[in-house]
Amino acid sequence: MVIDISNLLAFAAVADWPRMADAADHLNLSQPAVSKRLSELERRLGYPLFDRVNRELVLTEAGRLLLAESRGLLAEHARLERFARAMADGEKGQLRLATSHHIGLHHLPPVLRAYRKAHSGVEPRIQFLDSEAAHEAVSRGDVDLALVTLDPSWTGRLASTQLWHDDLCGFVDQSHPLAGGGDPAEHMAILPERGTYTRDLIEASLPFRLHQVLPTNYLETIGAMIDAGLGWSVLPAGLQRDNWARLPLPPMARELGVIYDPKRHLGASARGFLAALDSAANTAT
Repeated sequence: MVIDISNLLAFAAVADWPRMADAADHLNLSQPAVSKRLSELERRLGYPLFDRVNRELVLTEAGRLLLAESRGLLAEHARLERFARAMADGEKGQLRLATSHHIGLHHLPPVLRAYRKAHSGVEPRIQFLDSEAAHEAVSRGDVDLALVTLDPSWTGRLASTQLWHDDLCGFVDQSHPLAGGGDPAEHMAILPERGTYTRDLIEASLPFRLHQVLPTNYLETIGAMIDAGLGWSVLPAGLQRDNWARLPLPPMARELGVIYDPKRHLGASARGFLAALDSAANTAT
């Protein structure tokens, strides 16, 4: 036996309101519509829920028992409706987001802070991934959005929006021999791993071949290694520290942004975060 929730709601409203007209107003229905739902419920159950006494509806014993049993279900139904409306409005749900470590440290915090203020009921699920891995995560549908270094060679169905511009510069600690001049090719370079767009960009821009490379994809780790005098690197200009010297390397730049799959439905939580990103990018420019 299947009980239609709308019929059960009509039954509870008639039981709670002394007049059929009041129950109909509560449900935003006409009186005939409420009567029809009540009759349908009684037909499916096979027994009456109300006695008609002097033009009044009085609960039968079966009606009293069904009303008591249905209270919890109807309360849960009301809660579910509120939750569904909140999800549609972007007030509830999950934000499945991937981000590179660099963006997560230097660009994401103020955006996430503003987003959380406007969408306090949304639970952020954030994965820290290299840009290439984040691209794959969006392609598989593991995350809805990813904040990454945009690779112009990426093709396929993913959409992208440029948000931030990174000028890249060569840096070395002032205590390093290169700070006084010399050929960077003869010294250890600390760079992202092969197969990343940033590494490919750097190698394509340098007028010399690299012979000694210490690979790591974490820019903050690279900064610590520069501080230790282990070698030189190419990093976003905004990461420069007081104890670093700039190297005379060709100008380089990369674009950072968000990617998503336009073929997949983006929920209100993800759409709200895209709006927060757009607002932050416009404020920065």
